[in-house]
Amino acid sequence: MEFIDRATRNILTSKFAAGLFDSPYTDPARVLTLDAPDGRALALDIAEQGCVLVQNVNETLPMDFSAKRQIALIGPLVNDGDSQCGGYTNSGARVVTVQDALTTLLREQNADMHSRTTIKVAPGCSADNTDRNDEIPAAAALAAESDVALLVLGDTLTSCGEMYDRSSLDLPGGQIALLEAVTAATKPKGIPVVVVLINGRSVSPHPPQRISTTICGLLWQIWLIHNVGEHCTPIDSSMTA
Repeated sequence: MEFIDRATRNILTSKFAAGLFDSPYTDPARVLTLDAPDGRALALDIAEQGCVLVQNVNETLPMDFSAKRQIALIGPLVNDGDSQCGGYTNSGARVVTVQDALTTLLREQNADMHSRTTIKVAPGCSADNTDRNDEIPAAAALAAESDVALLVLGDTLTSCGEMYDRSSLDLPGGQIALLEAVTAATKPKGIPVVVVLINGRSVSPHPPQRISTTICGLLWQIWLIHNVGEHCTPIDSSMTA
């Protein structure tokens, strides 16, 4: 009970400090203030500090993506801005997804270094529905022909949120099956596999430790905040050289 009281006290203290109880119906025009450049800069800083590098085998990360011929960007969350931020995100918020950020990053690096790195994308499976796994073989084949496989996995708005409960902390939908197929296809060729987990809750590496024992790099990003802002994605701060 002591821990619950402390957590409740911290939340209420922040709300009182923000004046939510003094003026609960605030001025809608304040949204423009929050979305100002300094607000976006703060959001970016918070998001960058919130990224946790959980696993880094043989110092796979940071990685110079521009030195790669082809990058396989795989997973149901590669271009899902809503799931990247969580259920309380403003539906009109401008969110830079992992695919957006990596594309921009490589475009800039290619222009500077005259490299020819290409990104090929494969969702692979549904993040929620275990019956929609028919694209997993194509995703695994793509990973096997690339120089690095980057998987973006995690929660969606229907697997984590208010009034959404689950009986397991394992990755939902077909994501475990996708991860297994990709690692099985890349292991014989020594192709590195990096997983970006974007979750609104804790996630289990079981069964049996399928995430932690089969990949080179694991970067965990808890759901970000409203109006995350430009370039606010795990790719930018922690995964590039």
